Amino acid sequence: MSMYRLIATNLIVILAAINIASAGELLTVRTNPYHVNAGTIAKVTPNGTVNLTRLSNPRIECGNNGIADSDITEGNYLAFLGAKIDFAFETFQLPPEGTWVSPVEIISVDHKNQATARLPATAVKRLKAGQKIALFRPPGTTTAEIKTIPVADLEEPSERTQAISKLLTIGKALHNWRETFGGFPPVVIRGPDGKPWHSWRVLILPFLDHTDLFNRYHFDEPWNGPNNKKLLKEIPDVYRFSSDKRFSATATHFLSIVGGETAFNPQGLTNHDPEQWMMGDYKAGVHGMKIDDFSDGTHNTLLIGTASPHKSVDWLKPSDVTFTPDLKGPGDAQSFGALLAFQQEQQGAFLWANGTVSTISSSIQPKLFRSLFTVKGNEEPIDRANRPGSISEPMGSIGVDYSSTIEFVRQKETDMARIIFGH
Repeated sequence: MSMYRLIATNLIVILAAINIASAGELLTVRTNPYHVNAGTIAKVTPNGTVNLTRLSNPRIECGNNGIADSDITEGNYLAFLGAKIDFAFETFQLPPEGTWVSPVEIISVDHKNQATARLPATAVKRLKAGQKIALFRPPGTTTAEIKTIPVADLEEPSERTQAISKLLTIGKALHNWRETFGGFPPVVIRGPDGKPWHSWRVLILPFLDHTDLFNRYHFDEPWNGPNNKKLLKEIPDVYRFSSDKRFSATATHFLSIVGGETAFNPQGLTNHDPEQWMMGDYKAGVHGMKIDDFSDGTHNTLLIGTASPHKSVDWLKPSDVTFTPDLKGPGDAQSFGALLAFQQEQQGAFLWANGTVSTISSSIQPKLFRSLFTVKGNEEPIDRANRPGSISEPMGSIGVDYSSTIEFVRQKETDMARIIFGH
């Protein structure tokens, strides 16, 4: 059995071959976060070769075809197939369901970003035109090492991995909303009766690729009105914490922290005439924080976390965690949970205001934990030099690497690849 070291930012997946027998000499490879080429399978030929098209690399400026050119050359690479790739924004999501790994040899490349490739017979049988493919050439890895990598399916990612990935996606949507409207969304929109009608989770739906669901939601009735309550069963996967049947099929554990000292003011925005426009008189800096409002720094302020099972809510419901002077760390039944097990510790996952994610263990000091939610607390900034062990290094931003281990497990009939985040 072989083990491969995976180094990742939001646009990097680099592997270096490692022999488990020499665990004391593990090799870690770090490289440009844009070192990825993505493409589409155009045709699988009878002789086993594969035609790839629309190859692109986001490091390179876009040409007349509207996508970045490719720097792929002839040679051997590692391929992730079935990956979720967004060519418009050059993003690569790993590990998505249905992704599998294979070595690939690029036989030829032309000037139109098209290539001919050869994959193992076991991989070719699974290929279909239209599938997405991401190609990597790990620096310092030999051709012989790449060829020894088996064709392998990725196992279902752990709850911890899924929580981190989903919070990163929610963070991206919040920042896209902020860039569109000038500030973060209000935590709630209140109706003419002054009661909470709509949640921030509904407002960012268009930025989560759920525009159709957003358009079917009625802002002239509360979240549990005759029309809107029918949408509860259509909870987007990004709001699901787990597929575990112990949890309600319509509930989310991803809740914001609400309070006068936090990024989300409990008053939110009141829309006195919801038939006119869903957001009434929204003003950035009044109903939603602007970046300049975070005097503690966006890298030092938490927005959202994984709530305890007791605090989970129907995803449409405008209800979140209330900031209190006695707020405890992850594991408190009345606030944020510690449902994620890692390295013999119970943790919760949390989104920073700059869009990165950290896991925080239940051992954190409550006073420190509370300070992470205030926007103007003037606390000492937490950086790499003074970061306590209870808070992981932020994950997900360009320039901040976070490591995983990808382990290929040989079984009788197939190979499985297990990915475990290292923070």
